[in-house]
Amino acid sequence: PTSDDLSALAAATAKGEGLVLHEAWLSQMERFFSERGRIMAPSNRKQAEIPASAELVDNPVGTACGFAM
Repeated sequence: PTSDDLSALAAATAKGEGLVLHEAWLSQMERFFSERGRIMAPSNRKQAEIPASAELVDNPVGTACGFAM
């Protein structure tokens, strides 16, 4: 993940809400790394944080999910 990606935070701020950790996506990310024999870096956790009212959009080929508001 890029440390300067503020898109989720900007969307949440514009809507007047915070970010929430999407536990199911975090589990999917952990599985993605585990299946490849890799350890997920703590910085990847940010990719599972989406605006509170957002709907997760699946990414079947990578670790960064999308979201829709």
